[in-house]
Amino acid sequence: MDYQLQQSRVEKGIYEVLQNGEVIRELEIRFLLPKTPTFSTLEDLEVWVAESEEKLARKKIYQFLSARNYSSAELQSKLQKLGISAPICTRIIEEVKRLGYIQDGEYLENAIEKEFRKGYGPRYIEMKLQSKGLDSRSVRDLITRERQREKILELQNRKRDRAKLIRFLQQRGFDYDIIIENFS
Repeated sequence: MDYQLQQSRVEKGIYEVLQNGEVIRELEIRFLLPKTPTFSTLEDLEVWVAESEEKLARKKIYQFLSARNYSSAELQSKLQKLGISAPICTRIIEEVKRLGYIQDGEYLENAIEKEFRKGYGPRYIEMKLQSKGLDSRSVRDLITRERQREKILELQNRKRDRAKLIRFLQQRGFDYDIIIENFS
């Protein structure tokens, strides 16, 4: 008995398992499969689908990482949007981490420093990291009160109106007590 797999013409994300041209089962597969061969057993078909999903996940993760650095959370999200299942996403991400292509700690430090150089304070940076699903607890370790004071002084030299500057710094996520300290 030969089994074939074809994409449903009715519903997106559904593949039909055919035996002798008749649909015997439907599978929900959220990613696009390459041209499918014929299988002698249903087990062979299921193994092939699982291998195809893993191969696609591995290919996509390396494509993403070749363009720029990503955190594990960002990669997990990107892969799941492509229809890759959560267990496979996690397994591939762990594999890539073991190989040293993903370093969440270094990525986090770089993201924090980048935003701070742009003139944003720790509260703003914490919210931005949380919105990306990243751990924001290390923000306060990297951006000390002293560094905030220095950045506020730097920004103070650019703007003259005190009220506008205080509002500007608050909107940028600097701690209010440090802002007021700099103006006294």
